[in-house]
Amino acid sequence: MSTPSSATVWEWRPPRHPNRARNRTRLRLGFGVFALLVAVGAAVSSWSDGFVAVAASMFVPVLILLVGFAIDRVYDAGNNFVIQADGASLSVRRGRGAPTVIPVGDLVDLRVARQSHTGPNGTVSSSFHLVADRRSGPALDVILPTFLGSSFTSDDAIALEAELRRRCRLA
Repeated sequence: MSTPSSATVWEWRPPRHPNRARNRTRLRLGFGVFALLVAVGAAVSSWSDGFVAVAASMFVPVLILLVGFAIDRVYDAGNNFVIQADGASLSVRRGRGAPTVIPVGDLVDLRVARQSHTGPNGTVSSSFHLVADRRSGPALDVILPTFLGSSFTSDDAIALEAELRRRCRLA
């Protein structure tokens, strides 16, 4: 998804899935109801042991809510990720910090590619990377945020690479 922020600056943010809000609401509701059911079950089963036992049995429902909260936060991952190209420079902001800025004249090649990673237990995962080779300095290798609620696909990667190459005069 691209948004022209001015006549000369082109900006890209990770696309959002159309059902993102609905799925997030269902996730929150599901974890909340599940934690409530576990809390009621734990309270009923430990009621005869006294108040301290009932209070101690609330540990698991709180953990369930914390796991739900952590998964819910993944929906916000990538909110601050922005790629900007203005014809003179390529800028990548990964979060709240300062952006990485590369002058267009310093760029040799630019690509958006899927890279696979093998974990220590043999699991294979893949992610999209923006790789910008430079004349001076190390290449910029940024993982594009594909998170819960994102709709970034291979077609989006191809379109992003084509637009960035055009904007940075590498086409």
